[in-house]
Parts: sequence; C-alpha cells; structure tokens
Amino acid sequence: MENKTRITDIDSIIKDSLIHSQKLTLEQKHELENIAGQLTAPGRGILAADESSSTLGKRLVKEGLTNDIETRRAYREVLFSNESLGEYLSGAILNIETLTQRHSNGSLFVDVLSKKRIVPGVKADTGLMPLERNGIISVETMTMGLEDLLERSVEYRSLGARFTKWRGVLRLDKAAQLPSYDAIEINAAQLANYAAKSQAAGLVPIIEPELLIEGSHTAEEFAETMELILGGVYFAL
Repeated sequence: MENKTRITDIDSIIKDSLIHSQKLTLEQKHELENIAGQLTAPGRGILAADESSSTLGKRLVKEGLTNDIETRRAYREVLFSNESLGEYLSGAILNIETLTQRHSNGSLFVDVLSKKRIVPGVKADTGLMPLERNGIISVETMTMGLEDLLERSVEYRSLGARFTKWRGVLRLDKAAQLPSYDAIEINAAQLANYAAKSQAAGLVPIIEPELLIEGSHTAEEFAETMELILGGVYFAL
C-alpha cells in the first residue's frame, strides 16, 4: 500500500478540525454526551432510513408504485408509525428530504420519532468522488460535502436532527495494492473534519469508514485491512 503522492492538503483538513473541536464549551460537550448516551441505549439500535430518492425510488417502482415525493412520504409514514418502534430503536438516520416531511396527521416525522424516544439523525455527506493521482482517475474514492458542512449541519439541527452520519468508502484488492495509503489518509482526515464540524453544530457524528466486502480476499485479510483503516481514523480523530 505504497504512497505515490499526496492527493490533497491533509494538514489543512486536520487543522480545520482542531479549530472547530477547540471551540466546544463544556455545556455543548455535555449535551453531545447526552445524545450519544440515548443513541447507545442497551437493547436498542439505529435504523438506517437515509436512502436517496433514486435508491428508494427503484424499490417503489419495482413494486409498481410511482417514485414521487408523496409516495416516498407515505412509505416513510408506514415505517415510522409502528407503535412499538421505540422499544427497539434508539435512533433513525434520515434522508434530508425526510427532515421536513410530515405524517398525515400533520406532525413532522422528526417529532413522530422523538415522541417514541427515537433520536432523529441525517446523512451528512453528499456522495463519493474518485481520487486522482498524477492526472489519472483512480477506482478509489473520497467523500464530498465538507465545504458547506457546517452551514448544513446548523440547518439540520434547526430542523430537529441531533446526530449525523458520514461514510468513507475503501476497496480491498491485494493485487492492485488497495486500499492505498493515500485513500486511507484522506478518508480518515475527512471523517475527523466531519466529526469536528458536526459537533460544532450540536450534532453527534457517526463515523463510518466502510471497507467494501467485494473481492477475492480472505476474512483474515479483510480484518487486517480494517484494523489498518481504523488505526488511521483513530489517529486523525
């Protein structure tokens, strides 16, 4: 996993993270700890309901339904209306579209969830883009959305969200020497920067470095690579 070149200015990303993390007051830290405690309540889990309009739309069309905003809203209403949902869920990651949608009784979905003791969250990243080395586009990726993340995070909180999720994606291919050091480093730096900005806006960050399972690698190779990736993320944090 040799390092060919620095893809971006990692140091500036880390410095930006430090600036935001150092601004947190004791009160803000306590509030974030309280939200994290709710999310990690024993015996309950977090629902990932943050499918994009296109991803959810494919499932709806497959069932003969129309992929429009009302159908997606109705689907989410069925999902969130289960009376016992709060017994099993501590949080729900939503798509940005869902933050402003309402139940047919007029209540915002974030309020429907909160009344069931389910903390509303939202996906914060805006997708993936390929890494570039020496003018050559790589199969490896970095995540988009850092530039306006703080502003968007402030808005997410005003709409009722209390945590966010950011996904960094890496590939395992021993023959191609993937993941590269570059990919591990830039994704770790982005995750740390995301976490700092999310906390600065009063949102608990869920950090998701995902190593894709596709490939001919063994379980041992996967575990070894995942340990390397997590080491990079912990160091950046």
